[in-house]
Amino acid sequence: RRCGAPRMHHLKRQRKAEGDGLTVEDVAADPRPGMTAPCAIHFSADDRFVGYLLSKAGSRDQMLIVNELDDEGGVSAPKPFVDEDFAHCSEELLSLEERMRRERSRSWGNGVTTFEW
Repeated sequence: RRCGAPRMHHLKRQRKAEGDGLTVEDVAADPRPGMTAPCAIHFSADDRFVGYLLSKAGSRDQMLIVNELDDEGGVSAPKPFVDEDFAHCSEELLSLEERMRRERSRSWGNGVTTFEW
């Protein structure tokens, strides 16, 4: 072993113990692994609501979800802020300019892609 070279054999054993690890199919999946977590989390100006974009597992269709915050620090059940049918927007319905804007910004989601309070 050369001086300063990292030891990798313990990582190989750990991966085998955990399973097969990531495959090429996992990396190339659409949506990518881990991309179904809430994103674009924002509080309303009066701090009564928190909103975020969320995709269902296995889908690129994003929905705007809102939780109401009470004075005691409690959080209401999540509710879709817009009709769920709005989240099923086909890319063919978008203008060429919008498709190019999304491609440049690497925004691959459908439905609600941004929001502001």
